[in-house]
Amino acid sequence: MKIKFIASFVAVAAAAATAAHGQTFTTIGGFEGTSPLANIPATPLTNPAVTLRNLGDVGGISNGTFGLAGTQGSQFGLLSTFSNGGGTYPPGSPFFPGPGATAGAGTLWNFMFTGGTVPANQLTGLGAVAGSVITFDVTMQAGDQIRFDWRFFTSEPASGGNADGAFVGVRQGTSSTLLSFNTLATPSSGLVSTPLSVGAFDFMSSAWGQFSFTAATTGSYRFAWGVFDAAVEGTQSALGIDNISYAAVPEPTTYLAAAAALGLVGLRLRRKSAPAPAAK
Repeated sequence: MKIKFIASFVAVAAAAATAAHGQTFTTIGGFEGTSPLANIPATPLTNPAVTLRNLGDVGGISNGTFGLAGTQGSQFGLLSTFSNGGGTYPPGSPFFPGPGATAGAGTLWNFMFTGGTVPANQLTGLGAVAGSVITFDVTMQAGDQIRFDWRFFTSEPASGGNADGAFVGVRQGTSSTLLSFNTLATPSSGLVSTPLSVGAFDFMSSAWGQFSFTAATTGSYRFAWGVFDAAVEGTQSALGIDNISYAAVPEPTTYLAAAAALGLVGLRLRRKSAPAPAAK
């Protein structure tokens, strides 16, 4: 009976300590369903509230298409530079299903970081001429985390000289400076061949990677990721996105529960190990 009692408190303490020291990620967007971006609608989601916007050639692709698969669910999101004048190229391509045309680099940047003073355009420094983007806004507490999986595809050779690329940027509030802006991949990022071939284009790709961000302070944050054509639009590139996940900082009560549970275990063990009083 005593063993069961102690074991129950050990389990409680372990669960509370895990919650206090290791955040649990919950998928808030996996690009499932028949319509693109079905799990990240334009209306806010709750816990946390997320509002998504997109510009350019953005859609979803089912696992198994060209032997490819996402990291969560049966479909993953895709942003491409493949659209041509408002449609996809080639027409009906299952790999580039977005309904919109790519937008110029200046239009993309203003769309991503509208509000307040728009930060300096870092896409122009990369030679970007057009592309596609997704953004979302979320309110985060200090210590909360956002992460997502990504994969870069391109028909441009590493020696092509026109460095198409994929990127992610993070802005807090309406600040005129970005917290971060990272190039996820370019044709010279050690890509490998894939079974993907569309029209005249044979594609290389990265493996699935993961981007992670931790909020340093409480506030509103905007995340923007996308793909762009550099210099000329003669080659094609795409960015796969999947498993957008969120982890909240445990509430203070979680730490109290962990401390209380561990304290009870210690007290029970001390009583169990204390010597019995001597007989009189």
